[in-house]
Amino acid sequence: MLPTKNKEGKPYLSWSSIELFYKNTDEWWSRYVDKKPFVPNKWTDFGSKVGQALETGNFENFEPIEQMTLNKVVRLDNFEERVVLDFGDFEIVGFVDSANNDFSHIIDYKTGGQGKEDKYIQPSYLQMHLYACAIRQMYGYAPNFAEVHYITRTGKNDLKVAYKSPIVLQMDIREGVLDKVEDVMFKAFQDISEYYLSRLN
Repeated sequence: MLPTKNKEGKPYLSWSSIELFYKNTDEWWSRYVDKKPFVPNKWTDFGSKVGQALETGNFENFEPIEQMTLNKVVRLDNFEERVVLDFGDFEIVGFVDSANNDFSHIIDYKTGGQGKEDKYIQPSYLQMHLYACAIRQMYGYAPNFAEVHYITRTGKNDLKVAYKSPIVLQMDIREGVLDKVEDVMFKAFQDISEYYLSRLN
């Protein structure tokens, strides 16, 4: 049992909900059960600004030196492509930042401070693996490449794109790895369901 359901009434999760659950269950409850609105901050606003610019290809709201970096970022054929990993009783839904037409190459864009990109190569980071699992189920094959493209930012109050080439982080999406990721996602569903029901009771 989950607090979130799609328009057909089927329970669903997202990577962000799973990640938040294991980080802070009280915050997860506040956001997904009590429906407390997410309050953006300067870092999330900046990430959204960069993401929107990459999706549209319009960099006019950035300074020329920032545009030089953004022009180096790989942009594939399509943006914000919805993918679904269906487990029958529930599903996990995500949106791929950029993908080519046959989903053989998928990219997620991240922004962050200098030297903070290592968080996306930790074993706990499975967002792109999850998307690869969904694509494998939907199309019968996994992508050849799943990458995080890390765009470094500078500044404290006035955030800007750093004059630094994007860092490309390759995810390990071999078949055996994806099989294990599906097991992890099912376990996340069980953990969240049990926690949700325990607090309801």
